[in-house]
Amino acid sequence: MNKIKKNIKTKTNNHLSDMKSHPYMTYSPGRKNKMATNEELAEFINNHKSQLLSCGIPKLYWNTLCEKLKQEVFDASNCFSFVYDDMKTLYAVVSCESGIIQNNPDSVFLIDHAWTYEAEFARAQLRTIPGLARRMASLMDLIKDNAEQTVNGEAGFQNDEEEKACLQESQKISSSEGFYTNGDGKELPKENVVELIFQNMWRFNQTYQVKVMQQNNEEVKSPQASSLTEQVCFWYIMDEFGSRIRHSDLPTMSVRCFYYVDRGISYSVLFPNQDLDYGAAVTRDYAAGVNVPDVRATVLYPWKPENFVFDDTINKDDIDAILFPNESRCQENYIEETSGVVYLPKKDSYNVYTEIAVVAKSLKAPRFCLVEYTDAADIIWMKDHCKDYKSLQESGKQYVNQFPFENVLTCKDLLARVVNRIGVLYPERCDCPGGTRPPWFQESYNLNFELPQFIHNFRKREERHEDNIWIIKPWNLGRSLDTHVTDNLNQIIRLRETGPKIAFKYIHNPVLFERDDAGKVKFHFRYMAAVTSVDPFIVDVDKVFWIGCANKPFSLDDFDVYEKHFTTMNYRQKATFKQVLYDEFPEMFDRQNPGYKWQDIENQVHKVIKELFEAATSEPPPKGIGHCKMSRAYYALDFMLKWADDGSKTMQPVLLEVNFNPDCNRLVEYYPDSFHHLFSSLFLGEKTPWGCVRL
Repeated sequence: MNKIKKNIKTKTNNHLSDMKSHPYMTYSPGRKNKMATNEELAEFINNHKSQLLSCGIPKLYWNTLCEKLKQEVFDASNCFSFVYDDMKTLYAVVSCESGIIQNNPDSVFLIDHAWTYEAEFARAQLRTIPGLARRMASLMDLIKDNAEQTVNGEAGFQNDEEEKACLQESQKISSSEGFYTNGDGKELPKENVVELIFQNMWRFNQTYQVKVMQQNNEEVKSPQASSLTEQVCFWYIMDEFGSRIRHSDLPTMSVRCFYYVDRGISYSVLFPNQDLDYGAAVTRDYAAGVNVPDVRATVLYPWKPENFVFDDTINKDDIDAILFPNESRCQENYIEETSGVVYLPKKDSYNVYTEIAVVAKSLKAPRFCLVEYTDAADIIWMKDHCKDYKSLQESGKQYVNQFPFENVLTCKDLLARVVNRIGVLYPERCDCPGGTRPPWFQESYNLNFELPQFIHNFRKREERHEDNIWIIKPWNLGRSLDTHVTDNLNQIIRLRETGPKIAFKYIHNPVLFERDDAGKVKFHFRYMAAVTSVDPFIVDVDKVFWIGCANKPFSLDDFDVYEKHFTTMNYRQKATFKQVLYDEFPEMFDRQNPGYKWQDIENQVHKVIKELFEAATSEPPPKGIGHCKMSRAYYALDFMLKWADDGSKTMQPVLLEVNFNPDCNRLVEYYPDSFHHLFSSLFLGEKTPWGCVRL
């Protein structure tokens, strides 16, 4: 996190004497910049050229930007100041008498980031970092002076704007009552202040992603990384100047986030879109790059909710027609095949190529022999996605651990579309809301295409005082990365900026598991499905299943507390991982839930898995999984258990997601021969001692 700057100097603007001016706080006095040498500029461009171009920063400014970054020159106060509008809200204007000239190489400015954070830790930082909450509350105009008098509502309001101003003022924090001094003499906020900041910060923050790299067995974080192992999303709030730059559909200036490699810190860069006279408003486009009017209205909802109008009569695009043929994801070379199953011919040993150490560890020679190259393999068990099925089909000699277009299950956005076919496949069912989605899948919205519908329904639920908690997930990440639980509509809309998102109705009524050391917690369970063929349908579900538990008692609050609302702990540093084995869990479950049997739940799960694969193969590629005789697969299906939404005492399994190439470290740790048996069944068609149920 960028450190909160100390020794803030105040510069009073003398040019705007005819306006209600506010001094702009700056971190360094204005000074004449020493221009970068040719060598320094060349190195700067070499390290940052891709950013400079993608940010659209004109080449005219590169030299000045290089020097300002090198010396950390924050000299915007020489050219800009704050003034009050009629609503007593501050905004930024040009304060230098000569104005801002677009073709002046010096017309580029740095904006510092007052606070950089991961959303999960935002509340904790507000509670514990002295001075942070007060600065954020002040920056967001959430603090009222104790001497201020609000409008008397009984006297009536002159107009809607006056009433709105009164309401906003009534929601502000008292400067003296919103904070306290701890035992160390540090000022910290009270909880209502933390919550008010958290609710409002989604109108102020911006975001960027950091790639986590592996170099020399060490973890390195750098936005310049090229080999991605994990992506972390950071949010930041610009300083007092940057946060006062208002939105305009015709912005006078541009603001771009810029990562300075030399210092390993991100700043924002401000530069003009046109010449600006003295007193001109400084504005930027909060929805830059979004040009379709209806889409802009949804993206700008956090700042302009009054501009959003939902029109359900508009002819909507066919989402399936957009998603499934997406060329960026459907680049698979595949030949349609007739029904049938072909196994490897009988011989003494089979060559296996795999990059996955835990799989290699489980295979036993001489039946399965590891080879270093795919060309020599009978079986290819990859961690990356296969695209060229046609070559495998034509040769008929090599098998691979995935099916053509299986992403209809493993990508969350496509999975949600596939599940909507259940009501069509089973028209006799009366438990599919709207005749499509089954009760074993939560209500969901693709926020790239269904954001207007989501906003409309969110507000309707709010009006009806219904539960309105949602879990927002990226369509292509696992392990709860960039996943958030929230009831804040502005936050949900802004989360789209970190990548494509799916909004799922959060399970607010889960069946809980009582831990001796933690109380009643959320839990999920994972079943593994081995798929030999989709035509004919041959799917075996392991009898061994896996339990994941939260570490803190469940309640519908503290949505950013990971160990309360999430159940995957084996990838979290400093998180306790509670291991519950499959042969112990059923008896524990039955004892904790008199009148219910885990065997009944498992039977329902098997039915869900079968229905899911039937839906996934009911359409030809790219809308469905393709039949390929050279394909096999081993999927992980994650479930939770909830009480039925109709209020009855019925337990309902809910499918959360389907994973390709799941983590099998625990599987091999407890069952060292598991993949040996799996390969014998999938590729040779043999019966093995491994326990499974054929659907």
